[in-house]
Amino acid sequence: MKSNVKVATQVRQAVFDGGARFWRPEDFEANPLTVDRALSRLEGDRVLRRIRRGLYWRGVETALGMAPPDRSELVEAVVGRRGVGPAGASAALQLGLTTQFPRQPEIAVPARPPSGLAGITFRNRASRTGRVSEDLTALEVAVLEVLEDWDDVVELPDRDAVAELVDVLRKRVDVARLARAAVSERPLVRERLRMLLDRAGFAALSAAIPEARSERTRSLARNVGGLAA
Repeated sequence: MKSNVKVATQVRQAVFDGGARFWRPEDFEANPLTVDRALSRLEGDRVLRRIRRGLYWRGVETALGMAPPDRSELVEAVVGRRGVGPAGASAALQLGLTTQFPRQPEIAVPARPPSGLAGITFRNRASRTGRVSEDLTALEVAVLEVLEDWDDVVELPDRDAVAELVDVLRKRVDVARLARAAVSERPLVRERLRMLLDRAGFAALSAAIPEARSERTRSLARNVGGLAA
C-alpha cells in the first residue's frame, strides 16, 4: 500500500501537470479517502476549486484568479450526458425558437437533480426513463422540453416554430429514437410529438406513440398553430 505522503505527492504532481480539467479520487490508483484528502489540501492551497463532494476543478490561472469551468463541461461532469439536455428557455434558444437568453442555463436531468451548483437551474425528469434507455442527445431532449413548455418559451409565431422543428426532425435528430423515448413523457408531450412527426412526414412513427386518453390534452396539443394543420 502506498504511503499517504507518496500518494499526496503523486496527486499534487498529476494536478500540476494535468492542465485545466476536473479531478476525482477515482482518477488515481490509490485509496480514495487518501486521494480525497490530498485533493482537499490542494483546494486549501487554492490549487483546486471544490465543485462538490468528490469533484474538483483545476483551471487556468488569470489575473482575476482561476478560470472557472465551461458550464457545459461542468454539467457533464456532474450529471453526465445520457438523456440530459436543455430545458425551458435554454431549450427554445438551442432550437432557434427564441432570441431570449435565460438568466441562467436550465438543464433537464433524468434523475434526481444535483444540489449546490450556483448559476444553473436543474429540472427533475427522473420519471422520463425513455430519455436514458434511448440515450437521447441534448438536442433531442430539447425537442421534448419545448413541446412541454411551448406557451412559456417559444417566441416565434407558432407556424414558424413548427416549421423550424420539422426541419430539426428531418435533418438533425434520430426520430425513431425520439419516438421510442416519448413513451415515458407526459401525455401532452406525446400528443404534440405525434402531431409534429405527422407534419414532418413520419406517420408510422407517430402512430407508434400512445395517444393521449384525455380529450382536453388532445385539445391543448391542437392549440399550437401549425401542428394540426
